[in-house]
Amino acid sequence: MALTFLSVFAAANMALAQQNASITTVEFEAQVVLVADPSGCLCARINRGFMIRGTYTYDPTVADSNPDITTGEYWFQDPSLGITLNIGDGKNETTTGTDPKSTNFVIGLMDGPGSDHFILRSDQNVALPCGTAVDRISLQLDDDTGAALTDTTLISPDLTAFQSARLTLLSSNTACSYLIRADVTSVERVN
Repeated sequence: MALTFLSVFAAANMALAQQNASITTVEFEAQVVLVADPSGCLCARINRGFMIRGTYTYDPTVADSNPDITTGEYWFQDPSLGITLNIGDGKNETTTGTDPKSTNFVIGLMDGPGSDHFILRSDQNVALPCGTAVDRISLQLDDDTGAALTDTTLISPDLTAFQSARLTLLSSNTACSYLIRADVTSVERVN
């Protein structure tokens, strides 16, 4: 049922983006490099080497809420915006993403003198279909040369401009703590 829900959510995001020219959707892929589950609470079978295919949808006309000229902070509460993920190896698949009933999604850009960063974070997410909570999803691109960004205008990032690109899913609840980390292999704006 969650796979169907998120598939419908992703399709609705794509349809909305086609209707509203200001809405932007970006597709990405990442390969899982670490699964740490010290409390043994991760109910889905997610292994190193699994692929994560996802999208994030945002409105580039949203205003920057941070007055610092080196930091752009763009918050989204619209339920049609957010991130969706499909994790698996072709046989074992699971899904999660921003909860449209309680959207709390931010894109941050930091254009520093010696380093640039693009950070997307979703803090209200749909649980995995098996029930495990997903407290945070983050996509972070880092450039230690400071050449990737020229300002903090909300953009779809060019993956080749960043030296490090990571996707992280985690739960930090004391009863259930896990970390899934993946290396991002592609990022492409689809509209």
